[in-house]
Amino acid sequence: MGYASKILVTGGAGFIGHHLVSFLLKSTDATIFIVDNIDGGKKEYIPDSPRVILFIESILDESVIDIIFKKVRPDVVYH
Repeated sequence: MGYASKILVTGGAGFIGHHLVSFLLKSTDATIFIVDNIDGGKKEYIPDSPRVILFIESILDESVIDIIFKKVRPDVVYH
């Protein structure tokens, strides 16, 4: 995977998403931003790491666009 300092994972607290987040933590030096409303996911799936930042929000909420894409400006998005 190329250089990315900020990676966004939507649904990162879900079954598949948390495996992706764990893989990214091991294989990159990037900060991982997770957006998940915890509806189908579990907060305990989120790794305890200073490189993981969780936003408990729905990606359907328009404010997420401002919060994530305008302020965080991820290099890569996994949706």
